[in-house]
Amino acid sequence: MKLQKVYLGLLILGIPLAFWRITIALGWVVGQTVMIVLTSAREAFYGKVLDSEKFNIRQYLSYVLFTIILIAGPLLFSFFFRSTVEPLAIFASYFLDRMLTFVINLFSKEKKTHAG
Repeated sequence: MKLQKVYLGLLILGIPLAFWRITIALGWVVGQTVMIVLTSAREAFYGKVLDSEKFNIRQYLSYVLFTIILIAGPLLFSFFFRSTVEPLAIFASYFLDRMLTFVINLFSKEKKTHAG
């Protein structure tokens, strides 16, 4: 739940950027949206894999391909249409999201379960 609040805060950060430059704001919002979708897809995929009795290589490859397309697609689009979406803003949102996720997970306690 804490991470979802961080994502929402980062997404809302795009609003003040719109007053500065709309292309940067749009890049930021696109980047944060991609990271939110990626996190949701990752949680769903891990839940499915952990609940499964057998590892399915096709599911894993589909997830990896989906992740690559999801991350690279907006960046490639922004490089071709730089006047619409700023690629550095997309990259900055990806980078900041990963750094914050790392720091938040670094300082959070894990719940330990003991199988008895």
